[in-house]
Amino acid sequence: MNYKVKLVAIAKDEAAYLPEWIFHHLYFGFDAIDIYVNNTTDNTEELSELLQPLTSVKFINADKYFDGTHEKPQESAYLEAMNSTKLEGFTHILFLDIDEFWVPKDFKTSIHECLKLIPSDVISFEWFIKYCEEMSFSAAFSKKIVGRKGRFVKSIFSLALDVEKLDVHNVHAQGAKYKLADGSDFIFEGRKNGRVSKEYLAGDLNPFFVVHRMYRSQMEYISLLGRGRPKGEKANKSIFKDNRDGYLLNTSGMYYAPPSAELDDYNNSKVSFNRDYTLEKYINNAKVYIKCRYFKVINDIYTAPFEESGTLEKILKNIMLDDVIQAHNSFKIRSKTLSRKDVDLIRDSALYFESIDISKSYNLMKLAQKYRPGGKLIEKHLLKLEKRLILLKE
Repeated sequence: MNYKVKLVAIAKDEAAYLPEWIFHHLYFGFDAIDIYVNNTTDNTEELSELLQPLTSVKFINADKYFDGTHEKPQESAYLEAMNSTKLEGFTHILFLDIDEFWVPKDFKTSIHECLKLIPSDVISFEWFIKYCEEMSFSAAFSKKIVGRKGRFVKSIFSLALDVEKLDVHNVHAQGAKYKLADGSDFIFEGRKNGRVSKEYLAGDLNPFFVVHRMYRSQMEYISLLGRGRPKGEKANKSIFKDNRDGYLLNTSGMYYAPPSAELDDYNNSKVSFNRDYTLEKYINNAKVYIKCRYFKVINDIYTAPFEESGTLEKILKNIMLDDVIQAHNSFKIRSKTLSRKDVDLIRDSALYFESIDISKSYNLMKLAQKYRPGGKLIEKHLLKLEKRLILLKE
């Protein structure tokens, strides 16, 4: 069978990481890559222009899926991608995030060869979660990387299937043949096919897997928290990306060492890729964006509303950067100064004085804002009070 495989991803402010991710998957034989760009404010558009000669890579505006009208925006975008890819004559599709890299353990077998080796309708690859990276903007692959196996999978599937439901980790299709990346049957109950069993984690890495760079360096991890969560998600309440449980400091675990000769060939090809498409300046500018967002997150920690206390405790666990520790300590001191009820009382007092003493009302509302920055009701009334004060002065 002649395979034609497309890789699809959603990218939001990922300009610094896209060139390496695109190169990697083209290197391992993916025929085409579609990147759905979501409300990006970095220089991703510049990359789309630099890569125009590379017809196998497309950038698609996906803002419509992330405008708050879709309960599961990622899955909505995936569904469109699956349907259009099928019409284009592709045989298989794989969905990955930009921090996920499909990897053959021998670092040379292509995705086409993988499909020949494991004949199946669906092949699920488990995560290999890479631990902390000391240097910012490190390469995804080096002589030895340390991490642990993760239970979640990402799945490539045949577009000949009659898909009943598509989710982030797998698909559901009546009568489909499911395999894991070691060639064994993927046994699961009902629709619980997004994760492997805990027992399965005890074994060695499979011949194929997905490296998940959840953490990168501490600076990059903090910067990433500024991306927030997609609109429409049920958990979309925090100003930070809150689906992280802190930074992983482990330096022991499973090791993956790509064969040296294959790694050298890979790195040489990556240098040529960056040179051929004149990406050096673009990448440097993209890195500046990541660093600027890092400092914005620090400021957001300083000024975060008290409701973020639990989220900050969770997502900043094990962070050792002085700037972040100082900002978090400042937040904790501020949040302990007044309770939530105290701030509510100040706000309600400001509302009470609105029709009696507008200056006092304004001053009280400003005080409430100091202890609850970002409070929507407070902001609304402050704006109204400011307009009234301007009119009085006139």
